[in-house]
Amino acid sequence: MHKIHAMFSRLAVALVVLSVLCGCASHPTTAGSSHAAPSKPIVIVRDFGLQSATVHTKEDGVARQNFLQDTVAVARDTVIERIGIEGEARKAEVSLPKQGWLVDGDFHEIVDKSYLRYMMGFSRTGVGVSARIRLFDLSLSSRVPVASFDVPSSKERLSPDKVHRVVSIQQLADAVLAKWREALLKAEEKL
Repeated sequence: MHKIHAMFSRLAVALVVLSVLCGCASHPTTAGSSHAAPSKPIVIVRDFGLQSATVHTKEDGVARQNFLQDTVAVARDTVIERIGIEGEARKAEVSLPKQGWLVDGDFHEIVDKSYLRYMMGFSRTGVGVSARIRLFDLSLSSRVPVASFDVPSSKERLSPDKVHRVVSIQQLADAVLAKWREALLKAEEKL
């Protein structure tokens, strides 16, 4: 019995030492410094507004509401995922931090591509969107954006060629990531 107790004691000590070593290894430091590497910028992503959106879908009633809620959630989550490559992105909460970035926007148009394809006799293919996006540097202001842009651009969106009026949600998220990178570089240049 004493041997089993001693074996478990050694195992417990080994696990504690191993967890301390793993914990230290997960916090990178720069050479010659005991300080942790700088953290990623915080990016808060709000749900995009639907108030001024033109919506094209065959859905109505509850199905339409569910379609719109799903589109908003997928757009938000896709932007969070894309920005999360370089920043600590998360969904907006009640209060905003004093430092970091805020992404919000309003949809101009939401097209259930299955609606268009349904009208032409094809199968479901996804959602197309256009939106006005705003980027805020929260260290400066949560009311005045440092960048505001349309995806696709106003010129493309107002084109009579309906193919270019909307983009996929992934393309929207890629555009937000690119503009955020530009704004981040400008902010770092000012430091």
